[in-house]
This record gives sequence, structure tokens and C-alpha cells, in this order.
Amino acid sequence: MAQQRKPRRVVSIKPTKAINPEVVQMMQVRTEAHRRGNYVVLGAISTIETAAGVLRFPTSGSTPSGPTIGYVTDAEGKEDFQKFVVLTEWSGLPALIDKTDQFCPACLAPCHICDGKGEKVCEGLRCGGRGFVPGPEQPCPDCVAKTGKFDPACATCEGYGAIHPAVDCPMCNRTGKMKCSFCRGQGKYSTGIKGGQKDYMAGRCETCNGAQRIVTTTAQPLEPHVNALLPDPARGPIMAIGPIFSIVVDLTHEQFEKQGSAVLVFDISADAHGDQMFLLIDAHAAPNWPYLVGGLIHERTADARAALAPAAR
Repeated sequence: MAQQRKPRRVVSIKPTKAINPEVVQMMQVRTEAHRRGNYVVLGAISTIETAAGVLRFPTSGSTPSGPTIGYVTDAEGKEDFQKFVVLTEWSGLPALIDKTDQFCPACLAPCHICDGKGEKVCEGLRCGGRGFVPGPEQPCPDCVAKTGKFDPACATCEGYGAIHPAVDCPMCNRTGKMKCSFCRGQGKYSTGIKGGQKDYMAGRCETCNGAQRIVTTTAQPLEPHVNALLPDPARGPIMAIGPIFSIVVDLTHEQFEKQGSAVLVFDISADAHGDQMFLLIDAHAAPNWPYLVGGLIHERTADARAALAPAAR
């Protein structure tokens, strides 16, 4: 029986006149680790779950859009599994891109299945373009229906004792033709390649980026995830995004080979002082360097990762 998730305790950061010295120290530790190269790269963030919902960083082709993160290491290269360091700049939340069911008009080409006609031979079961299919079984009218016995020499049923009268094919209504399912009866389809070409060396269609469909974009608002603004005389206001409850990371190839999984999923809980994890971002300047600070990091089990890997990607 599936376990129900317990309600989470959400902590709000109280406004202060100065940023907490402990937070400043955590930021400095990560800044120094990044500057000195004391880190091990994990991969790119795919999702961040906060109290307000989920922030998503979808891939564009094979390029991840989320910030790259890693573990802080000491001088000997030992990983600190309780310290994430963000290794790439924050340039804002990417828009979510969704495909529609409509072909992209910029890369249309004649359909090679129906030769651009929009229809093809009916694929109805047992029709094959004839326009009719065998109907329900009935007693043979020339033997069984007359005598109650089948006649091995009956020419009508060939000794079977029953017949299947032909009925109109429900898919093509006896025309033997059906709408081409590949191009949806339009006679054209989108190749996803520039100008509707079929040679992938020509490059992706600039309108749909190879998606072959009209795409829609939806902006992700960051404001609902902002817990507080922290004052920093040196940087200006810093947004505290969170509290963060989980992070999904698309691993690098090296980490994939090491972990045996395409992703790692981390659950984040409050530490012994009740502090939770937050993503700290400069409120006014972008791009800038963000920080993941606070909380306790728990890597999920291999079984949980395997179950979540298809959905996370």
C-alpha cells in the first residue's frame, strides 16, 4: 500500500536588517570551493520542488537548461555530501515548451505514405481496400438452413455449414480508402528540417526547432517561490527561493557511469536547527551566481531513482 506523504513544515525567513552571518559563511565556503576547483560535478538540475510547487528546467535537444551543481570537496578531493555548490550562472527560469497536435507550417513536405493525396488503402481489419469485411456467422442457407445438416458437397459454404456474409467496412464505408493516418489527411507532414527537406544535414527547422509541431511556450513565474528578500550591502537584495523539499539532477556521463542511473533524486529536510534549504539569487542582476544553502540532503535509494528516472527525463 502506497505511503502518504506527511505534511511538510514550511519555514518562512523573517525579514532582517542584515543577512545572517551563518548564511554569509555558507556562501563564502561555496564561493571558495568554486574558485579553487574543490568540487565534483554531478550534473544539471532538472527540477526543484518548493513549498509553492515545482520549478522545471527542461532540456533543449540534448542541452540541459538547469544550473550545473556538484558536491564541495576538501583539499584531498573528499566529497562533502551535505554541501551543494552551483557551478553555472543563474539566468532566469526557462519557459516551458509544449507541442500541439498541429504540424509546423514552416517545414511541410508532401506525404510519402499517400503520395500527397491525403488518403490511402483502407487498413481496416480484413478489408485491405476491398470495402467490405466478413459479417457475423450465419447458417448456410443452402444446406444447414434447409435440412439442419451440413452438406460436404455444398458449393455455397464448401462443406463448412456456415457463411459470413460481407458487410460494409466500418472504417472506409465501402470506399476502400481511408484518411492517411500519417499526414492526417492533409497530404503534407512536417519533417522538422529546414524548408521541409528530408536531409537532416540541412539543419533543424528554425520555427519548431525540429519538434515537427507548432509549439507553445509558457513562462514560469518565480515570484510564488520567493520566501523572502535578504539584505546584502555588497550585493543588494538577495531572493531566498524555497524552502526546497527535493531536487532532481540529470547526471553527467561520468556520473552516469559511476552511479548506474541517469538521474539522482535528493530529498531535503530541515537540519538540527530547523533550517531548511534555500536557493539564494541576486534579486536584480542576471546572470549571477546562485547558492544552495541549508537543510539536510538525503539521496533516495537506487530503487526510487530507477522508478523516477523516466519521468524526470
